[in-house]
Amino acid sequence: MREDLSKSGLKEIEAKAYLSRKDIEELILPKEVERIGNWAFAHMKNLKKLIVPCREILLGKEVLKGCDSLEQICIDKTGQENQDGIGDDGAFRDMSYLLAAAFRYLNAQELFMPQEAGSRAWMAAFDSRLCAFVTGGDEAGFEPMWFGGEEDYDDNDTNVELYRRKRQQEKLKVVVLRLIHDTFLTETDRARFQAFLKHALLYEDAEAFWQALVGTYKDDSCLIHVLADAGCLQDQPLALRMLSDICPEGKAVLLACCAKQTQQESFFNDMRL
Repeated sequence: MREDLSKSGLKEIEAKAYLSRKDIEELILPKEVERIGNWAFAHMKNLKKLIVPCREILLGKEVLKGCDSLEQICIDKTGQENQDGIGDDGAFRDMSYLLAAAFRYLNAQELFMPQEAGSRAWMAAFDSRLCAFVTGGDEAGFEPMWFGGEEDYDDNDTNVELYRRKRQQEKLKVVVLRLIHDTFLTETDRARFQAFLKHALLYEDAEAFWQALVGTYKDDSCLIHVLADAGCLQDQPLALRMLSDICPEGKAVLLACCAKQTQQESFFNDMRL
């Protein structure tokens, strides 16, 4: 279901206005909105896309907490194209995915700055927060929750082992997301994220990590390019087995990457003879 508030003229979305609504997949806010109240969209479990105006908006507490399906927060730049700091269409698109990830994975509500949409400064702030997330402890932020409060809870809120495992997988997912949507990504940060990805997929208990990535990105062939660039396809039998459920386009890219890698290895082996 699509909820369109663009013609409503609302300047404020009240606290808990859409709390726990599970029937809405896309929500469009009015260009006049200036403030969003506490938990306004929290636990909208099926919300995939939120569209907001390109302006400063004050947020209350945990506005998008528990929106586990959120994929994009799109910035409507209508009438804003010539403003300083406003990025191009590619930067806007990349930011829409990264901004959603800032809420969904990083708990970084401070990155909600639509007025800096697609700018180099915003991307740098995101990457700084992502680096802190990746290098932080896997139990960081864990606090056992008491039931009966204002929010919904699940096992990840009460079991530290489940929380740690989920956090490890979230780190991988958001690193891959950044490598796919790489506007203004510095080579230093790219190398850092690629090394993190390679270590997780090749040198640790990798199967669960592969499954988490494929479950999230199985319909996006860009995943294969990211894995190839990070050197994660070196173990071809493992890669072919773990990526068996990827989309047909992704499978074609995977086979091409593996064939190219095999040819390169054969060339270097011949050079040693």
